[in-house]
Amino acid sequence: KMVKEYGGMKTVSSGMLIGGIVSVPFGSYSGYLYFYHIPDGDVLPVIGLTLFVIVFGTALAFYLYIGSMRYISPVEAAVSGTLEPVAAALSSYMLLGIDLSAMQYAGGLLIVLAILVIVMGKNRRY
Repeated sequence: KMVKEYGGMKTVSSGMLIGGIVSVPFGSYSGYLYFYHIPDGDVLPVIGLTLFVIVFGTALAFYLYIGSMRYISPVEAAVSGTLEPVAAALSSYMLLGIDLSAMQYAGGLLIVLAILVIVMGKNRRY
């Protein structure tokens, strides 16, 4: 409803701004401890990568997700959003060589099965 009234950009940006302001007190101390232990020459690349994740991994992703609700139903958007952890795990495995545990494979399988149950139930005629 908010997306239709205010648009995706305003909805996402106001949500990110409010969320950022609320989380600053909680994240400041842990951020300080993290950056405190990084050697001086490595701080700029870490800040650059952090900004990359903020812009592309968070803000742009949420903007596209919210914007997709103009074309698909909120239920379909939510179902597709549940695939994000599976996609992240698979891309981490394929691109970075990160090994997954049996529990992570089981979690991914459960997510895919839940989506299949929802999709099959939606297409089922009574």
